[in-house]
Amino acid sequence: MYWVYENWQARGHKVVIHKASCGDCKNGTGKSGQGTNPAYGRWLGSFQTYLQAEQFDQGVAGARLIIHRCC
Repeated sequence: MYWVYENWQARGHKVVIHKASCGDCKNGTGKSGQGTNPAYGRWLGSFQTYLQAEQFDQGVAGARLIIHRCC
């Protein structure tokens, strides 16, 4: 399972693909497990496959794709 994090604060607009089991993702709840501050970004997902996450990711206008080290 995969999640996409859309971040519009850190060095420009980017989207990052994460495995659900990643310590930074925690199944779409972020590092704290409490969710993410909406002033910085949002978690989108979940996606069954990496390919689904990547295809979704391409639809986020103006964002650059980053693949997290967990993948």
